[in-house]
Amino acid sequence: MTSYQWLDPAAVIAHFQGRVINHFTDAVGLRGIVGVVARTLHPRQSIAVPEARFASGTADFLVNAPGDIFVTDLSIDASPGQLALRGIFGAKQHYVISMGEGALVAQGIRLVWTMPGRGIGVIPGGTIVAGPLVATRR
Repeated sequence: MTSYQWLDPAAVIAHFQGRVINHFTDAVGLRGIVGVVARTLHPRQSIAVPEARFASGTADFLVNAPGDIFVTDLSIDASPGQLALRGIFGAKQHYVISMGEGALVAQGIRLVWTMPGRGIGVIPGGTIVAGPLVATRR
């Protein structure tokens, strides 16, 4: 276990600089991106994680370039309807990886707001975001 697992997820989020940037995903994505097995999280449970390793994205909705990773500044408490309006459907609504906008900038990760008025943006596929970050089961 890493020391990150002992951090309070709420305190991690409170220390994020700028907006909280969320990537909604399913159980397979959660495991692949942050290494957390979905069944180990109870509904509404969060855990601090040391990093997020994004592969190449498959979304083609409002991306800047092929492989981009879809992110939003919508809250983890967004309704299924709010998420659907942003192209996030079904199982992809069950888990969230949260990171601070300031950490992305500090790490030189290009965050492009493809539809800023609706809080829709992308980061490049293949991005590794150093934490601490927070993974949540909705």
